[in-house]
Amino acid sequence: MKFLRTGNGLEFCSTKFNEFFKDDNIARQHVVHYTPQQNEVAERMNMMFLERARCMLSNSGFNRSLWVEVNSTTCYLVNHSPFIAIDCRTPIEVWSNKRAKYSMLNVFECPTYYHVSEG
Repeated sequence: MKFLRTGNGLEFCSTKFNEFFKDDNIARQHVVHYTPQQNEVAERMNMMFLERARCMLSNSGFNRSLWVEVNSTTCYLVNHSPFIAIDCRTPIEVWSNKRAKYSMLNVFECPTYYHVSEG
C-alpha cells in the first residue's frame, strides 16, 4: 500500500496510527468531511454492498435482525466474484494466489442442517 485516503474522523487520527503509516512509508491523504465525491471508489463499493445486502434480505423474507449475517454473506460473495479491473480474477485469488472455491456455496435462504454428536 502506498496511499491511504481517509476522512478527518478521530478514529484515524491517533498518534499510534500515524506512526504506523510513517514507519511503513504509507502516505496519508485526508479528505474534507461530508464530501463522498472525494472518495468515489469507496463510496460506490459501500453502496454496492448495501444494495446487494438489501436485495438478499428482502428476497429472503428474513427478519432485519439478520442484517449482519446478510452483510457478511454479501462481502464473501463480492470477494469471490470476478472483477474486470483485476483481469476477471477474484479479489481472493489476487490476495492469496489460490483459485476461489465455489463447491460449498448454497442458494441464499436454502434449508440447512447441523449434526450434534452425542457423547
